[in-house]
Amino acid sequence: MEDSQFKEDDDAREDEGTQQPLQRDEEDNQSNAESQILDREIASLESQIKALSHRHQVLQSHLLNTSATRLLLASDVPPEISPLVEAASTHAATNLYRMCTGCTAFRVQDPNPYGVDGGRVLGIRVDINTGGSYITPYYVFLVRPRPETRDLKVHKHTFPQCIPLSELASRYLSQLPAKGADGIQKPAPRPQDLQTFAKTLRLKAVAYHKRLDAIDRLQNSLGLGDNATNSGQRSFDVVDLAAVDSEAYVIRLEWSDGRTGRLTVNEKGVVKKAIVVGETGRQREDERILLGTVDDNRLESLAQKLEKVQNV
Repeated sequence: MEDSQFKEDDDAREDEGTQQPLQRDEEDNQSNAESQILDREIASLESQIKALSHRHQVLQSHLLNTSATRLLLASDVPPEISPLVEAASTHAATNLYRMCTGCTAFRVQDPNPYGVDGGRVLGIRVDINTGGSYITPYYVFLVRPRPETRDLKVHKHTFPQCIPLSELASRYLSQLPAKGADGIQKPAPRPQDLQTFAKTLRLKAVAYHKRLDAIDRLQNSLGLGDNATNSGQRSFDVVDLAAVDSEAYVIRLEWSDGRTGRLTVNEKGVVKKAIVVGETGRQREDERILLGTVDDNRLESLAQKLEKVQNV
C-alpha cells in the first residue's frame, strides 16, 4: 500500500516537472512574439517620423519661397526665421541652377588622412531629365595626383560602364608626362580641358538615357512593355523589341511570321542601318521603310514605320 502511494507521488512530481518546461517555452514564445510586434511598431513609427520630417522640410521650403512670403519678408525678416529664409533661398537657387545647367561642380574633402593632395577632391554632378522626371544624379570625382600642377585624373565615379568615361578622361584631361628612353620627362601630349570633358560626359549620358527612353516608349506603344497602353491590340505583328547591347545602339525586332530584324542607331537616336530577314531572305522593302527618309529617320517614329511594314 505504501509502495503504491510512493509511486503515485513520483508520477505526480514527474508530471509537474514536465509541465514546468512546457510552460516556460510557451511564455518564451509569447514574449518573443510580443517583442517582434513591438519591433515592427517601432520601425513603422520611425518610418512615419522620417516621412513627416521630410514633408515638413519640403513644405517649409515651398512656403518660404512663395511670392507672398517673400513680399511679407522683404522689409523685415524676424531673427528667428532669418536662417530658414536664407537656407530656403540658397536651396531654391541651387535647384534652379542644376535644372538649367544640368552639370555642376563642387568641392569635397576626402576623410582619408592619406588621401591624394591632402584629401582635396573636385566633384562634378550631372542631372538628367528623362521621361518627365529627374533620375538619380551621376557623380565623377577628380583629384590632382601632383599638387604642384592643375592636372586632374578620375578618382571615382558613379556612371555606368556603357558611358565611355575613361575614353573621355584620356582625351580631355591632362596625361601624366612619361619618361623617354633617356630618362628625361616628356611634356603632356595635350592641354587639359575640364569644361569640354564635363560637357561631353553629360551629352553622352543624356543621349544614352534618351535612347533607353525611346525604346521604352516603343515597347509600350506596341503592347510589349510593362506599362503598355494598348494591351497588345496594336502591335503590328511585332512580338519582341529590345536593345541588344548595353549602350542601346542595336535594337532587335521579331515578328509573329518569323521575320527578324536589327536596327543600328547612332548616338542621337537616328536609325543608320536596318536589316530584316524572312523565310525568303532579306526583306529589302521592309528595310527601306524602317530606314526612313532624311527628315523621318529617328527612333521615335519607328512605330509609324512598323505600321507601314505590316501593310506592305
